[in-house]
Formats: sequence, C-alpha cells, structure tokens
Amino acid sequence: MELSNKSSREHSKCVMSCEAIGKSSVHALSQLSQAKSSCARVFWLVVFVVTVSGCAYQVYSFLYVYLQYQVLIDLKYQRVMALDFPAVTVCNLNGITLNHIDCVNKSLTWDQCHPIPRQTGSGQMGGSGGYGGGSGGLPLSRTLSYSLTSTSNTSELQKSYNELAKNLLNRYTKLDGMSRRCYGHRLDDFILKCSFNSVTCDYSDFEYFLSKQYGNCFTFNRKTENNLNAKPRIVKRAGPQSGLELVLDVGLNSYSKVTPSFGVRVVIHNPQEDPHPSQKGVNIPFGVESHLSLAKTSFHRLTSPYRDDCKNYPPTGGLNCVDECIQRVSMKLCGCVDPFLMAALPKKVLCNLLNETQTACMGRVLDVLSSNVEERLHTCDCRLPCFSTEYDVQLQNMVMNRALVMRSVMSDRHFGKSYEPEECRGEKALMPPTKLKVFFQTLDHKIYVQKPMFSYSELYSQLGGNLSLWLGLSFVAMYEFAEKVFLFVKVALHMH
Repeated sequence: MELSNKSSREHSKCVMSCEAIGKSSVHALSQLSQAKSSCARVFWLVVFVVTVSGCAYQVYSFLYVYLQYQVLIDLKYQRVMALDFPAVTVCNLNGITLNHIDCVNKSLTWDQCHPIPRQTGSGQMGGSGGYGGGSGGLPLSRTLSYSLTSTSNTSELQKSYNELAKNLLNRYTKLDGMSRRCYGHRLDDFILKCSFNSVTCDYSDFEYFLSKQYGNCFTFNRKTENNLNAKPRIVKRAGPQSGLELVLDVGLNSYSKVTPSFGVRVVIHNPQEDPHPSQKGVNIPFGVESHLSLAKTSFHRLTSPYRDDCKNYPPTGGLNCVDECIQRVSMKLCGCVDPFLMAALPKKVLCNLLNETQTACMGRVLDVLSSNVEERLHTCDCRLPCFSTEYDVQLQNMVMNRALVMRSVMSDRHFGKSYEPEECRGEKALMPPTKLKVFFQTLDHKIYVQKPMFSYSELYSQLGGNLSLWLGLSFVAMYEFAEKVFLFVKVALHMH
C-alpha cells in the first residue's frame, strides 16, 4: 500500500511538472511537453537544445567583447575665436659659462668662486684655463684642432674628451642650486627682447627653471601657485603676426668646450606643467630666425576598467611620475640616482659619472623597466593622464636681417635688468642674436575623446535581443523560464 501511494505521488508530481512546462513561455519547451509522438518529442527536444545553445553562445560572445571594455575614439575639431597660449621655455644649450669652468672643476660654490678674478686671454679661447681638472687639465681647444688634422689617435682623443666632460658634469651636478644658477647664463644676457601680440614683455613675465642638463631656463606664461588666478594669455589670430617673439643671445664666447652644439632648446608645454627640456623640446640654431608654428591637440581618456586606465595627475604633469619611477628603480638597482633627473627622492645619493659600474647600471635601468613588466608594475604607477594637451610643433629656420634686429635690440636694452640676483651679475658682451617666433598655425582645436564602445543600454539590448530571438523570452518571462527549468530539473533528479 505504501509503495502504491509513493508511486502515485511521484506520478502526480510528474504530471504537474509536465503541465507547468507545457505552459512555458519558451515555445520549444511547451511543444516538447505537449508532443504526442516520440518523433515529435525528439524533434522539439533538438529544437530546444539548439535554441538554448545558440542563445548561450551569442550571449557569451557579446559578454566576452563587452568585458574587454573597448573604446571608440571620437575626433572633434573646434574652430574657436581665441586659444589659450602655451608656456614657452627657452634654455641655452650651454649650461655653464666658460669663465666659470675652473670653479666647477675645483668643485667651488658660487660664494667660494666669486672672489676669484675672471681669466682673460688664454682662459677664454682655449689656454690653460679653458677646461679640465683642478690644475687646468688638457686644453680642449688644442684637442679639437688636433683632432681635425690627425686621424691616428681619434679614439684616444675621444676618450680623453669624454673623461674631461664626465669629470666636469660630475662636479657640476653635485653643486647647490644657487651655484649652478650663477654659473649659467643670466636672463638679461640671454633674452634681449620680448613681445607678445606685439606688446613688449618684461622680466616679470618669465619664471626661472633650473635644468641639470641645460642649466638656467626661462619660462614665459608659466602658471605657478602665486599666479594661478591670473588672466590667461590668449591669441585671437593665427600666423607669425601674433604670439610670442624673442630675440636671444646664445653667448658664443662664453660657451664651454664640452657643449657639442650651439643654439637654444625650446620647450612648448602646458602652462601648469613643469618643463622637461631633456625629454621634450626642439633645438634651434643660433644666428637665424626660427618660427615654431603650433597646433593644439587635447586628449580625454577613460579611467578603469577601460584599457588606458588613465590617472588624474597634479597640475605639474605625468612626466614627473616617470622621473620618480626611474629614480626609484635606479636607487634599488644601483644604490644611487641619475644626477640629471629632477625628481627628488629622500636621502638620495647621486651616481658618480666617473664610476663605470654606476654609469653602466644607470644605462640598464630603462632596459629593466621596458623588459620587466612585473618590476614596472610594482615600482611605477605612471599611467596615461586622463586629460592632457599637446602641441604639434613645426620648425622653420630662415635668414634674418641681423642689422635691423641689432638696432631694435640696442634701442631697448633694459630688458630683464632687475631680474637676476645681484650676486650673480657681471659684464656681458652682445653677440649676433637669434630670433624666435612662436605662434599658432591655426585656431582649430583638435580633441580626441574616448567613449565606451558599449553603453549599459546596449548591454541590455543585446541580452534582451538574444533571449527574444532564440527563446522567445522577455525580461519578465525569464523568471518564469528559470522557475520551469528549476522544476524540470528537480523532478528529473527526484525520479532517479
């Protein structure tokens, strides 16, 4: 009797399940439960399996692409009536003036060097004071002239040149900031004349920046904590008749003999960012008129989980992060940091350029960061900035009317007089000038904006479309379908 009752209850559950499935919103499933013949049941079972498999595959394929968080890049051109002018940093390619080479070679600070009278004659053009060790060293002008007439000892001469240059740079990087500033070119030596949109500038329009590679640099239109609320400088028309115009004196007679090139380093950057002349910028030759035409381009990137995983940096910019990363890896691998990078680390030890082991180790740092992904991810977090502005620069050099430029300079030679500290001042000699114009080639602003490839509405649309196409389900009917599947599985397991 108990066996009969148990069998009756199981049969009753089976009948109830079949009736429930027969009312399912999934057409293939309802037809399967209502089929009268074996062939019909097999047919609708195959249809049900195929539709469920097809739906699952399509949903999986879409989710696989969606979870990669791909982006679309929207390019916009904004034609505006005015553009904010960028910051322009100029550096003399010669970081140390020739009459201070001996002081640097003797590791003297500016206070220690200042009482020493300046050398003349042989000290200026390659005599015993030109450059070298503390005792005068090898006169480099003689070395250079000998290398032009002899090829037998080229390697030895180059080696000697490199050793002398490394010795000088090694001592220069260890000097305090004020000494390096005073040993370099002064503002009133370097920038003879300035105008912006045909209006004369003065020394207060420039901010001082010290580069360990280029020495004294001067930035026009730099935003600092003291002038963040100042009215931005704007340009209302394109072409060389607007923008910044500088007349520069590179001071050829004051070039040290370790400087391989004569000219000016120019960096165009965001006014709130620090200039990085060693990583960005162009060199312009001396004695010519150089035009830098600009085109402004901005980038808007998406944060995590999208592929760029951008980072919001402070106004100084993301290049400082890269420098700090290099210094941390250098400290870890070499026990010292690169003396030419500006990033500050607590208790840092500068690498000795005369130590071959340390210099070779510094050369391996970038190789480690580029090849060792784990080390880079562990040490650095220098992702792309979420918002950045770049300036495409085109350089054109041309012959200028030197006589006309010199007359213009001599009539307005007061520029920058009160900018430099009194303790840094001295006599100066005017050399053939270099003229620089920086202007916008066009007032079109190019903007690249990242957008998600799929929005949430597209996600719901794809899921709903596949469920409707393959199974005939709406979002609400999914709950009914889930209930029927659960009931079907429960009955099947119970019967076994």
